[in-house]
This record gives sequence, structure tokens and C-alpha cells, in this order.
Amino acid sequence: MRTGTRFAGVLGLVAIIAVPWSATAAVPDRDLARIVDRAFASGGSPGLSVAVVQGDHVWCGAWGVRDVVTGAKVTPGTRFYIASTTKALTALAAACLAGRGALDLDAPLVTALPGARFPRGYPADSVRVRDLLTHTHGLSADGPITIRVSYTGEYTNADLLRLLGEHAIVPGPRVFRYSNLGYELAALVMAPEGRDGWKAVVEREVLVPLGMRATTSWRSRVPDDSLASPHVLGPDGFERIRLAKEDANLGPAGGHLSTACDLARLVSAEFDHGRIDGRQALPRAVVDGTQRTRVAQDRTFQYFHREGWALGWDVARYGDERVLTRYGGFTGCFSHVSFMPDHRTGVVVLANGEGVATRLAETVAAGLYDRMLGRRDADSLLGSRLASLDSAIVQRRAAERADRARRAARQVPMRHPFSAYAGTYENDVLGTLELRPVDGGLEAVMGVARSRAEVFDPADRLRVELFGSGDVLDCEFGSADSLATRVRFAQQVFTRR
Repeated sequence: MRTGTRFAGVLGLVAIIAVPWSATAAVPDRDLARIVDRAFASGGSPGLSVAVVQGDHVWCGAWGVRDVVTGAKVTPGTRFYIASTTKALTALAAACLAGRGALDLDAPLVTALPGARFPRGYPADSVRVRDLLTHTHGLSADGPITIRVSYTGEYTNADLLRLLGEHAIVPGPRVFRYSNLGYELAALVMAPEGRDGWKAVVEREVLVPLGMRATTSWRSRVPDDSLASPHVLGPDGFERIRLAKEDANLGPAGGHLSTACDLARLVSAEFDHGRIDGRQALPRAVVDGTQRTRVAQDRTFQYFHREGWALGWDVARYGDERVLTRYGGFTGCFSHVSFMPDHRTGVVVLANGEGVATRLAETVAAGLYDRMLGRRDADSLLGSRLASLDSAIVQRRAAERADRARRAARQVPMRHPFSAYAGTYENDVLGTLELRPVDGGLEAVMGVARSRAEVFDPADRLRVELFGSGDVLDCEFGSADSLATRVRFAQQVFTRR
């Protein structure tokens, strides 16, 4: 991929790299950059990385900072955590395996997952591997597999096969129900030999053929100075938080770091039926097959209405236009990847924020499509959406101020000293929970997941954010015990080691 002209922009734009793959853009790069300039000025995210694909022409732009503490700028080479956008890569890799007969998508789970402990009454002989990829497997996502794969990273493949039996069967017909679980199980089928085997499969089948050199499922391979830190919006602006992802919990449903320009290569190959750089990088039938609607859904996300699910992609409408989308959201991060096959256009927006940053990213994507589609009301639409975003920012900051005040008011002495709660607790389903003394308080640790433990109720209840949102730990003492003996958390009981 050749790098073209680099030029400075305005309103926080760091750089644009124009990448002429062969043709000329239908809409000038500067016109598209001005849309992002205007939207980014709202303050809805610390930084953005944006790529626009128009036929054979791509540009990649960078706005703002990757870290509000250091002030380090976002560049076109900055890697962002893309969360569930990974599903598009995992499904494409599975389709590539199936295309040459190395994976049977029609195999029943009872044979595809040998050694699995299925829930009692689950029809594992009639549920197929492809049902895992279309979210029609009929199992509840409320269970230990996603917690271990996506958060704690404390598991082996054998653990997951055993723990499958802990997931309940969802009553009724096996309709589309979005979750991470199906992709986490599909990875066991794709690469049963080791817990990280799916990473090598996706790299071999998708990343290398498409030349996506900046995309990786290994946090340890990304230098800190090229990584966008996640941020949350506080009462006084965005605040940097820890990226709660390491090698161990980067999973097949949300496990890659990438750049906007690298993801533009995926978009280009998708609407060009597997071709990129003038070559057939992936089989046309395989790529086209992943875009075909497999099951219906009826959900609206911001400005895009999802009406179906293909393999790794939401099949949606933006107005009257068909668009395939894949979003990814995680604490402090958001990614938008989409394309319109009929127009050979696509958009990538990566943000190192959440909440209002999600709305900003979607506003940018919609604004870019409006401009490329030649909508006469594009400017007024953008203006009204940005006005709504301004209101959302004000409301969110006020809500965060109130929430922090409530939490601060709860920080009173517990019934016992913190040392009485500290210790290691074990549960056969969710693994190990450790409460560690730290800075006059406690930290909760499960595998690579960790969180400060706040007082929720002085009667032995602590608040933690181990799994992306606030949860409560209930600590229990025996009548004569000076140390907590058990902790109730996530519908499980952990016993002191």
C-alpha cells in the first residue's frame, strides 16, 4: 500500500494520509475531512482515527490525542482496541477454512466439540457450527465462558468445554440473540489444539492475505507509544483509564488491536469480493458468502437499522441504502466499521472513548456517508446530530458528577478492617478471586481483570468493576470468624483458600 500526500488539517486534525490504490476519489478528501473536523470539535472523544474508502481510493485521518495525560497525538499508525469488530475477522477466517473443506460449518456440535459438557436437554446433535456464528445456538450468554474468555483470561480449552454445561438453554425457538458466546465456542472448533489457536488461524487466513500488518490479537506486540488509551467522560472532561485487555483476554469475539487504515483494507476487500492490491487475496465465493443474510433481526443503533445478520456482519439500512456494519464497544473504546457494497464505499471510525464518543463516531460515519451519497440535507443533518451530541455531553457529565457524589458518600468504615476481607477465594465455575490490600483499601483481581473495591455498604458489601460495569461483592463471616470466609459474586459463591 503506497502512501500519498500528507497534509495538516484544522480543529485537532493531526494528519491525513491519502492512499491511492488506483483510482481517484469521488468526493475530495478535504471535503470529507471537514466533516470530521466539525464533528470532532464537539469534544465527544479525546481522539479519533478515521478511514474512508471510495472505490479504489482510501484516505486515513487522525484527530486529537491518544492519551489525555501525556497529550500524545493520535496518528494514522495509532492502534485502537476494536472489541466486537473482531467478529467480522473470526467469521471470515471460519468461512475461509470451510471454503477449502478444513471446517464443516454444518457439523453438529455434538461432534464438533468432542468432550463438551452440554446443558441437560440441549439438542447438541441438531445445533450446527454455523449456528454459533449466526447467534442462533440457543444458549444463554449469562454464564462463565464469556467471563473467563473476555475478562479474566483464566481458562484452558478443556475448562471451556466443561463450563459449557453451566450455560442455560434459552426457552423458545432458536432465533438471533447477539452475544460473544457463539464466537468463543466457534474458536474451539476452528483451533481445538490450544487456547490461543484461533489467533493464528485469523492471522493466517485473513490478516496476512489482506496485508493487514497493523492488526494483531496480541497486546504484547503493540508498543505503548502506538496504542490509544481508553477514556471515560468524567465531570470535568475525559479521563484516561487502564486498558483492561492483555494477551490472555483478547478473545475471538473481541480480540484485536488495529488502525483505521488497516481496517480499510478489510472494507475494500469486502466490497471488491476478496480482491485487494489488484489481486484475488481471498476467494470471491467465501467473501460474498459472509455478506449474505442468514437470520433476521430488528434493532436500531444510532442512525443504522439492523435487519439481518450475515457471518460476522450486521446487515443494516441507512435510509434506503444497504450497509454492512460491525461495531465494537468496550470500556473506554469504540469502533465502527461499515461498507455499502452497491456504492463500493466504506467508513472506519475508531474512538478512544465510550458513551458520547460512541455517538460521535456514529455521527461522523453517517455524515461521511451523507456527503458521499450526495444528500442535499447532509449539512443540516450533521448540525442537528451534533446539537444532540452537545446535549448528551452535558447530561453525561452531570450524571457522572452525581454518581461519583453518591459513591463518595458510601465511603465510610466497614464493619471489619480491610485486612479481614483480603485473601484468595476460589470457585469452580468462575475461578479465583483475590482481594488485595492496596493504598489503604482493597483491589479485586480475577486473572488479568482487576478493579478497585469501593465500599458499597459497610455491612460487608464492596463495589467492583471487574466485568465492565459495577457489581457488588457480598462478603460473609462466620459468627466467630475474624476473616471473611466466603464471597458471593456474579451469582456464585467463592470460598477462602
